[in-house]
Amino acid sequence: MKVAIFGYPRAGTTMLHSIITQHLVAAGVVQKWANLGEVFNPTAGSRIAVQSGHLIHQYNLAIPELQLREDRLRLFKKHTNDDYIIKYMPYDITNPDTVKTVVEAGYNFVAIERRNSLSAYLSVIIAYHHQIWHITEEVPRSEYKPFVASEEEIIGLGKSMSLYHRYRDYLNPSAILYYEDVATQSSFETLKQAGVYQKGAPVKDAYSKKIHSFEDKTKLIINLGEVADYLTGILLPYGVTMEHNEL
Repeated sequence: MKVAIFGYPRAGTTMLHSIITQHLVAAGVVQKWANLGEVFNPTAGSRIAVQSGHLIHQYNLAIPELQLREDRLRLFKKHTNDDYIIKYMPYDITNPDTVKTVVEAGYNFVAIERRNSLSAYLSVIIAYHHQIWHITEEVPRSEYKPFVASEEEIIGLGKSMSLYHRYRDYLNPSAILYYEDVATQSSFETLKQAGVYQKGAPVKDAYSKKIHSFEDKTKLIINLGEVADYLTGILLPYGVTMEHNEL
């Protein structure tokens, strides 16, 4: 089985990847190359290495667009006939060879997004500004200080949402899931919605299922109005408005 999880940063792609991978590996329909999914993680400047048949990903949290796409595409092409799960992000779409390779390999696309697009957008700006991406309960709230989002942050990180909506229908996902549901419902329900549930295989709930307060995020961004106006502008052509994104 080949599954491609498609979403923008902070939409829940990692959480969904964890739920689906654990289940399909346990079911025996995805083999050891399931770890190759991380080859399409959009983390900037990432280096890839394969060791004992497994992909080892080392992270360098710089600007995503500086990642080594060609190296990742070369590695991916070596295994297009294998069954595994990839996490396919908007930045990967900027490489036409990547789109062509993934589509022709026969992947079943499962999209994930947030009903509250502004919440996702604020999350990625806050994570980028503070360089805190993998949030755990141990990260004290005091580490998050109110700040003015720069033009680079607002425009650069907004590209991912625009690219996601531009290509979502083109990739024709078999299911569109929402972060707000996946983060609160059982993994069993998520697997059914994604159309990948394997009868008889064990189901394990995700380890990081939590929703951080939307109100807390709005308090951290001093120039919230400017951020919201920009996001509204880039999403309007796709029929997405802030009125549709109330919690």
